Order: sequence, then C-alpha cells, then structure tokens
Amino acid sequence: MARRTAEEYITVKEFLLPLEGKLSRGFVYKQIAAGNIPSIRIGGRILIPSDALDLMLAAQAEEEEGTDG
Repeated sequence: MARRTAEEYITVKEFLLPLEGKLSRGFVYKQIAAGNIPSIRIGGRILIPSDALDLMLAAQAEEEEGTDG
C-alpha cells in the first residue's frame, strides 16, 4: 500500500468547495462516520484523501451505468 503525503489530504471545508452547496457539512460528517467517505483524524482535524470525491463520483457513475442496461 502506497503512503500518502500531507498534500494529498484535504479538510471537510475543502472537500465541499467543488460541490458548491450541493451537500451540507453535516451530511459529509455523517458519511465520514458511516465509513462512506474515507478519512483520518489527526488531533481534532478530520482529513479526507484529496481524490475521495473523484473516486466517489466515478463509483456512482459506474453504478448508474449498470442500472441503465
């Protein structure tokens, strides 16, 4: 397993920026708690892998393609 560097993690606030208000902060925290969004906790900070959103969107697109056919 490859190790990630500090630059490869973002905060919840940074995770939400490209979503432009489509998800609430509370929803993201609930998804983190449920294990649906990968994260690590360092002290009081929750950090998310920077590619987590891309991976989630790709998985959702694959799932939707599977239900279309």
